[in-house]
Amino acid sequence: MILREDLGVTISAQALVMPILAYNFGQISLTAIVVNSLILWTVPFTMISGFLTVFVGFVNNISGQIMGVVPTVLLTYFIDIVEFFAKIPGGSIKIGETGIIMWVGYYLILFAIIWMFGKSWKLKVQS
Repeated sequence: MILREDLGVTISAQALVMPILAYNFGQISLTAIVVNSLILWTVPFTMISGFLTVFVGFVNNISGQIMGVVPTVLLTYFIDIVEFFAKIPGGSIKIGETGIIMWVGYYLILFAIIWMFGKSWKLKVQS
């Protein structure tokens, strides 16, 4: 269930930021959806455990160091996944320079699709 939710969030976010990333970096990642789905679950746990580690570390340095194992393990997993997929040949496509008109068109098409699906979803819910 969590993986399905993460996949949905990842695909949505990727669809919306892909043109911005492509425009600024000149490439599109083919592995981003898989990578983000594998690591997204670690983000809230890393943030919470990191905050608690800092808080506990202020109170007692040794306890903070012991507690720091949790965010360290999570961040190591995160980095290892990213580095593994970054080494895959063909994991991204270089697209070179693109015009802003192309990306405006992309967003117009994307929002039209979202609008059409949203309209059909509302009809199903009302029925």
